[in-house]
Amino acid sequence: MELRHLRTFQAVLRHRTVTDAAVALDLAPSSVSQQIRSLEGALGVDLFVRGPKGMEPTAAGQRLREWARVLLDQVEQATLDVRAERPRLRLGALETLAGSHVPHVLARLAERRPDVDVEVHSDRARAGLLADLVEHRLDAALLLDSGDELGGLGFPAPAEPLTFVTSTRSRSCWSPRRRTRSPPGRR
Repeated sequence: MELRHLRTFQAVLRHRTVTDAAVALDLAPSSVSQQIRSLEGALGVDLFVRGPKGMEPTAAGQRLREWARVLLDQVEQATLDVRAERPRLRLGALETLAGSHVPHVLARLAERRPDVDVEVHSDRARAGLLADLVEHRLDAALLLDSGDELGGLGFPAPAEPLTFVTSTRSRSCWSPRRRTRSPPGRR
């Protein structure tokens, strides 16, 4: 099993087709297909059900989803540590907030945590940000929302109209020391 295979696996999960995953990874579709076949061969299981509407993960593919995320996150943490690089926060924001509110949030964050680098990703739709948060492609999202349960994810409604929402499993650049995460079911 190679790291590039896990990255390709994640792209196919996200995009649901080899063609779309290939575009996202800047690879040829045949290369994506070959990497998925190699990963399936190395594991001895089918990871996807291939159908006319795209690729859906099998039960084994569902189990590998969390393992891939944990392993790739740990590789990223190790890389940052070995290179003595600063922790990174992947912040999502609605496009409507990106220009008006994000600069103020980044200024406050820089005052409080000057050691953290921030990558800002914007999206037109709140659903896209919440999906990226759930799939751990973002560590936090800046949203305007109301209601009892934010996005149906079980987060309490924000005390103020503008707040951060973080994943319970996001990389902890907020704690003084990094923790390594255990694989699913082994906490």
